[in-house]
Amino acid sequence: MSLQSTTDWYFMLEELENSPSRRDGMTKHEEDFCRKELCTFLRNLGIRCSIPQIAIATSVVYLQRFYSRHSFFEHEGNPHEVAIACLFLASKTEENIRKLKDILKEYYELKEISPDNENILKERVFKFEKDILHAIGFSLQVEHPYQFLLSMAKEIETTEVERKKLIQTAWNFVNDSLQTTLCLRFQPRLIASATLFLAVKYLKSE
Repeated sequence: MSLQSTTDWYFMLEELENSPSRRDGMTKHEEDFCRKELCTFLRNLGIRCSIPQIAIATSVVYLQRFYSRHSFFEHEGNPHEVAIACLFLASKTEENIRKLKDILKEYYELKEISPDNENILKERVFKFEKDILHAIGFSLQVEHPYQFLLSMAKEIETTEVERKKLIQTAWNFVNDSLQTTLCLRFQPRLIASATLFLAVKYLKSE
């Protein structure tokens, strides 16, 4: 049974629980761990490359979508190479282009490893970039919760100081949500609403 979405990129929980990786024998805990670790890796690598948060978020969505169509067991080598390809592609999509050699330089430093054969790694990343494009159906534009969050926060009656705190707290919740499959289950407007609600409750409890 193939994983099919109810809309282009939104899945029922039952569908995600029947992901390619699960069908290949990976447990929920293992798949959740892999997704979270790779998303954290993308955030850290993106920051090192001075890539804006929106582009990092786009790379994470590419990664989540890719592994909704492919198993973690499918690709030989390091799954971080798939993540690197996602970041490289997102930097171009979001018009914050970084050269692959510069991303790889930061990758080596982040992982504290010495380059083995960089040309081979570049070829693998280019190949994964093509695989990602096919997996996501060349659908490169990604809508994020951030803009909805900012618009909704403007409608809340509060002081500007409190509004800024509210936006920052909700923004952090959105960033945290990227480590989960929420972007595969709910539309960005709904995620923005939920994080804003959580931020209000969180700040009230302080």
